[in-house]
Amino acid sequence: MDNNKKITPYRIPTLEEALAWGKGKVIFTLDIKNDVPYEAVINAIRKQRAESSVVIITYSANQAAKVHSLASDIMISASVNNIEDLARLNEKDIPDNRLLAFVGTREADPALTKILHDHGIMCILGTLGNLDKQADKKGFQVYAGFIDRGADILSTDRPTEAGRALNFYIKKRGITSKFIQ
Repeated sequence: MDNNKKITPYRIPTLEEALAWGKGKVIFTLDIKNDVPYEAVINAIRKQRAESSVVIITYSANQAAKVHSLASDIMISASVNNIEDLARLNEKDIPDNRLLAFVGTREADPALTKILHDHGIMCILGTLGNLDKQADKKGFQVYAGFIDRGADILSTDRPTEAGRALNFYIKKRGITSKFIQ
């Protein structure tokens, strides 16, 4: 429906259609809801050969282990708020090179960030809510500070503003990579 309340011919794409469109162009973070079987989502990913374009979000070591047992080649975002959370993931035999650590919606303890980085695990900081509001008040350079203090990926409600701050950060530091355009 458009703004004038008229039905349009457009529809929400299926997961497979979205994966086909974005494969090789974007990284999808898939938050699989409770009533959706992991197997169905993984089958859609495999059908589109989009394994390298997907990260599956999990909320417990058991969920992460289930995803890993079904698709050991797909990246997993796992909640890691402390060293014990990392130990639980390791006990489930999930290799560090398949993990991204969601450290929460507050900056992680620097010691935890260091341990995760020592394991080769990138840290996702959720800036949604308070941290986005902080950036709104203090200026969007706040996002660059999160990166300086160990966040590797920002999960934000303000991607345009965070992107501008990070583009400035990249240029100011002369960072180059084939992955940064």
